[in-house]
Amino acid sequence: MTEQSRSQMARGATARRAESTAGRSRATMAAFAERKEPMRVKFYATLHQIVDSRTVELPLVPGGTARDLLTAATSTYPRLAPLVWTGDGGLRDYIKVFIDGREIAYLAGLDTIVPPDANVDIFPPVAGG
Repeated sequence: MTEQSRSQMARGATARRAESTAGRSRATMAAFAERKEPMRVKFYATLHQIVDSRTVELPLVPGGTARDLLTAATSTYPRLAPLVWTGDGGLRDYIKVFIDGREIAYLAGLDTIVPPDANVDIFPPVAGG
């Protein structure tokens, strides 16, 4: 075997290892992205009547956002959707979402990352006097 053919074989083996490793990395990343952790969410006033509980667990991928969590909520409880979302997919002004006691309107809005084990509270419009 010539030096040139050995070099070509080595390059080919290196390329196959890189492809195999890249494939595993993509598969690992895809599995990680699909792994969803239960997130406890508290609903208040009229909203808890729709979900039949004050606290529910909703699936959320690690690094998920408030939008992801609300999407999970409205997919699980479709009657929530018209109360939560505007026609163009925004959050209705009167729905207040708090993550660890801070309203998402003062964070990154619907793009606010929900940390694992965060306290999430969702309030409907509240009136009184």
